[in-house]
Amino acid sequence: MFSGQYPAHHGAYARGSYFETNEPTIAEIAKQQGYQTAAFSNNPWISPAFGFSDGFDFHQMGWELFPDAADLSDIGLTSDSAREKAVKLTKELFKPSGPKTLANAAYMRLRYQPEASGAKNAVKHLERWLAQEYDPETPTFTFLNFMETHLEYVTPPEYQAEFLPEDVSVDEAAEVNQDPWSYVAGEREMSERELEILHALYRAAFRYVDEQLEAALNYWDEYVGLDETLLIVTGDHGEHIGDRGLMDHQYSLSQSVVRVPLALKGPRVPAVTETDALVELRDIYPTIVKETGANLPANESISSRGLIDVTKSRDGRSFAVSEYPAPQPTINSLESRVGELDEEKRRQLARRLKAIQSTSGEKLILDDAGGRELYDLSKDPTEQTNVAAQNPDVVAELEDVLGERVGQWASETIGGGHIDSGTEARLEDLGYI
Repeated sequence: MFSGQYPAHHGAYARGSYFETNEPTIAEIAKQQGYQTAAFSNNPWISPAFGFSDGFDFHQMGWELFPDAADLSDIGLTSDSAREKAVKLTKELFKPSGPKTLANAAYMRLRYQPEASGAKNAVKHLERWLAQEYDPETPTFTFLNFMETHLEYVTPPEYQAEFLPEDVSVDEAAEVNQDPWSYVAGEREMSERELEILHALYRAAFRYVDEQLEAALNYWDEYVGLDETLLIVTGDHGEHIGDRGLMDHQYSLSQSVVRVPLALKGPRVPAVTETDALVELRDIYPTIVKETGANLPANESISSRGLIDVTKSRDGRSFAVSEYPAPQPTINSLESRVGELDEEKRRQLARRLKAIQSTSGEKLILDDAGGRELYDLSKDPTEQTNVAAQNPDVVAELEDVLGERVGQWASETIGGGHIDSGTEARLEDLGYI
C-alpha cells in the first residue's frame, strides 16, 4: 500500500524488517506536494521504530496517551538489553516531556488492551488531532489502522452476543481456542461447533470495527468534509478460521486470505458501483499519488494502475499476483511453542509461496519446493480440487507471467532492526513473525 510494490521488490517482510524503500512512500509524496500527513496505528510493525514515520508529520500509536512524549516503541524495539532500555527510558524521563513519557509507559503496561480498546483509542486520537492540529486550509493524507479483526477476536460482550449461535453464551465463547499455532501444528483439534463460534467472534469484531469507522468518518465529516475526500477502506489480508486446517493468516495464499474488502468513495469515484475486476492492494499507491497531483516514480516495479479508473471502466488487471515470501512464525519458532512437528507438517508450513489469478478465474499457487496447485475458481471457489496435472499448458502460461512480475524466490530474511522479546511475542501472536 505504501510503496506500490510487491514484497519481492520492496523487501519489507520477515523477521525484524525495517520499512525502507528505494522510492518515496505515499506519505512522503503527499508531504512533498504540500499535504499535512498523519498516521494512527495499533500495529507494532506500523510504528516509527520500523520506519513507518517517514513522511508523516504526526504519528501516534494506539498505546500512547500523549504523542509528543518519547517514542516508546523505539525504546522497546531497538534496544539490545533490558539495561539499555532502562537507561534510555531514564534519560527520556528527565526531559521536559518526561511526565508524559512516564504516563505513556504506565498506560501501555497497565491499561492498554490492543484488541479491545485499540480502535476506539485510534478514533479518539484522530478526533483530537483534527480538533487541535489539523489545518483546514491545507490538504491532508491520513492513515488510520484498526487491529480488532486479528486473533484474538476480543470485542465487548454485546457485539459477540449479536452473532453467536442462540445456544452459545459469551462465557462459553470465551473458552474457545484462539491460539492459532496449536491448531495449525495439529496439537489441538477444533470441532465444527468451535469453528462456528470462532467465525461468529470474527463477525462481531467486524461489527465493532464498523462502528469505530463510522465514528471516525463522522469526525472527519465534521472537521474536513467527506464530499471533498478520497476515502479508501480495505484490509491487508483475510483469515483462515479452519480453512485448509489453518488459523490466523499465515502459511497459505488461499482465497480466504488474499481476497479482501476494498471500497472507495470520493469526488471522482462513481456512485454505488460494484465490480469483480481484478486489482491489487499495491494499486492504492498510484491512486493516491495521482490525487496529490504528483507524478509516479519512474520505476517499473511500482503499480501505475489507479483504482478510480477501474471503478469507471470496470476494466481491471488481466492477472493479480500475491506473495508469501517467508513462513511466519518460522518453523523453529513454532516448534518452540508447540513441540516438534512431523515431517509432513514441517513441509507444509515451511513453504514460501507465490500465486497468480487470471480474469477467467484460473489460479496458480507455486511453492519453493516445486509444488504447483491450479484451481478453477469459477467452478471451485473454495479451492478444493487441484487440476494442475490436467492442465500443464495453463500452468506454464501462468508461471511465465508470475516470473515476469516477481522474478525468482527472494531471500527469506530481509531488512534489519532488533526486536525485543516482549514485542516479538506480540508480533508472533498477531502472526507477523
